[in-house]
Amino acid sequence: ATSISNEVNKEINNDELIDKLSIHLQQFYMLFKTKELQPLLGLYLSSLYLNKKWADFLIPNRSKLMIIGISENGMLKLKNEKNEIFTFGIKEIEFLL
Repeated sequence: ATSISNEVNKEINNDELIDKLSIHLQQFYMLFKTKELQPLLGLYLSSLYLNKKWADFLIPNRSKLMIIGISENGMLKLKNEKNEIFTFGIKEIEFLL
């Protein structure tokens, strides 16, 4: 466990943080409610760790894979060096440092 203040090395005003978070959640919800999923998906993918980069994963053997997106049902899509596509749910794959 940690705190935001510890992670960013500065004091955080909790009221301001909650206000900003609330505004962003409302904006994302309105996009979702109007079925404008593409902007949300784009934002998600742009901040997805290791998106479009080769990395080592454990599935159950060590494999070099690249995250290429998210499936329609929310599973992580990856490809191997042979361009074979795989999908994984939560806890089905592990990133190796």
